[in-house]
Amino acid sequence: HEDRRWEFGCQATFGQSAECYWTNYVNDFDQALLFECPAEHVMTGTSSYHNDYFEDRRWRFYCCRSPCVTKDCHWTSYVNSFDEYFTWTVPSRNILVGAQSYHQNHEDWRFYCCRSPCVTKDCHWTSYVNSFDEYFTWTVPSRNILVGAQSYHQNHEEDRRWRYKVCVQYRC
Repeated sequence: HEDRRWEFGCQATFGQSAECYWTNYVNDFDQALLFECPAEHVMTGTSSYHNDYFEDRRWRFYCCRSPCVTKDCHWTSYVNSFDEYFTWTVPSRNILVGAQSYHQNHEDWRFYCCRSPCVTKDCHWTSYVNSFDEYFTWTVPSRNILVGAQSYHQNHEEDRRWRYKVCVQYRC
C-alpha cells in the first residue's frame, strides 16, 4: 500500500494581502515533506500532482503575509496512520501554517498550527478538490483562512482525495 502520514501547522491571519506566493515543490517522490510558511505568513493554498510509478505526490503551498500572525506555534501529533481516513481541524483560535508527511508506501500527516488573536466564523468544508491520480491547485476563498483538512485513501489508485475547512476571519 502506498500512502503518506501528514502533519500540518497553523498560524493566525486576517484576510489576504498582495504579499502571497507559491512555493516550489517542497518534496521529491518517496521523500519526507516538511514545510512551514515563513514568519508572518499563513498557508492559504495547496497544489499537488501524483506519479503512478512512485505512487506518491509532490506538493507545493501558497503562503500569504498576515498581520495577525503569532509566534505561539506547535506541531500536532500524526493525524492518521497509513491508508486511514482522517478529519483534522486546528484548535480554537489557531490557523494552519505548515505540514509534515512521510511516505513509506503510505502517507502519514501532521500539521503546524499557530495561535491567532482573531475570531473565525462562517466555517465550512469544501467539496473534494481532486480526483485520484489528478493534478490539482486550490486556494482559500477571499477573506477566508484554512483551518482543517480531510482526506481518504484508495488502495486501487494508491492515492488520496482532499477537502479543506475554511472560515471567514475577523479582527478582534
